[in-house]
Amino acid sequence: MRNRLASVIAASLALILAATMIVAILLRAETTYHYPAFSSLNNGRDGTKAYFEALGKLGFTVTRNYRALPQLRGTKAAVFYIGSGFATLQHANERDFEEFEQLAKSGARLIIAAQPESIWAPNAPPPKNKKQEKLPTDLLKERWGVEIGFRDRQVTGAEGGTIKRLGMKPVTGYFEKWSEDWSPSVMRAGAPLFLERPFGKGSILLISDCRHFTNRVLLMHPDNEVLTAIPGKRSMIFDESHLGLEDTGTVVGLTTSHHLNWILLGFVVLAALYIWRSSVSFIPPSPEPKELSVSGQSAYAALTNLLIQSVPPKSLLHKAAQEWNASVHLSRNQRTISAEELALLPDLDRASTIAEYQSLSGRLKHKTAPVTVK
Repeated sequence: MRNRLASVIAASLALILAATMIVAILLRAETTYHYPAFSSLNNGRDGTKAYFEALGKLGFTVTRNYRALPQLRGTKAAVFYIGSGFATLQHANERDFEEFEQLAKSGARLIIAAQPESIWAPNAPPPKNKKQEKLPTDLLKERWGVEIGFRDRQVTGAEGGTIKRLGMKPVTGYFEKWSEDWSPSVMRAGAPLFLERPFGKGSILLISDCRHFTNRVLLMHPDNEVLTAIPGKRSMIFDESHLGLEDTGTVVGLTTSHHLNWILLGFVVLAALYIWRSSVSFIPPSPEPKELSVSGQSAYAALTNLLIQSVPPKSLLHKAAQEWNASVHLSRNQRTISAEELALLPDLDRASTIAEYQSLSGRLKHKTAPVTVK
């Protein structure tokens, strides 16, 4: 029962694992909306897979990058970096801005398309301890000279009610001010959609609204002027690493990228079941006997038991006479029993067998003595 139950549980877990792998990996190849928003692998409303495939059909060389951004240094392609919010760009650290600039200086055209929509609390109280809660520096303004402005935006439905109850305010970001190093273009709603600046052998292009490249907007309201102004180079690289799809080169990294971390729990359960099956018994163990040694019988007793099971008692004398004839040639002073004499040996009952055998044995010792039956 223990082995059967353990086998059933193991088979059930194996089926669940197989079904999950099919749903999580095989079906994901067709329905890739499980990938992050703005990913070129996502074919949902917020993905950019349609734009990625459209560029490929137009003759551009389009690839995806799953490595850290500094490893692209030296490429001459256009690197598409999409989906980061304005707040993320404003308060990024110095190292991030250095990586952007070094990538552009090496010859790449870095395209940073920001997510403009966000919410903020207009009446938030100031920090109590200004020394400990110092506001982060806006490096987008301090380092690149680009200031972001925000306009109110309308949000309806359940999302709008939730934002209002929390005292938050929905806004949309745009380029409000910029230094002379940046060249504005493609005006939308009184503000430039593009800001581009040369860095070394390459350049950096800032885009204030990345929604123009999503699958939903491309289907419903494509902006051809925006779409045609993007490439710049015949080779384009869509960066996936900043969206969380990074190639770490390990099984754990692959599991994390596909959001299958909980499979490790399944292996732990299987290990626990194996240990439980090997150490626990459903049936209580039987008590050990006090005397572990078992005494055997002698060879004479074993032969006697074998003869009792093989030769009926009433035929024992006749069988003994046959065995006599088979072995009498080993002695010169003894004779064989003829067929007529064998026929005279009667069937005996159990009580007279021993006496008749002893009598026959004694008479056969004399070579000329006839065999008679009492």
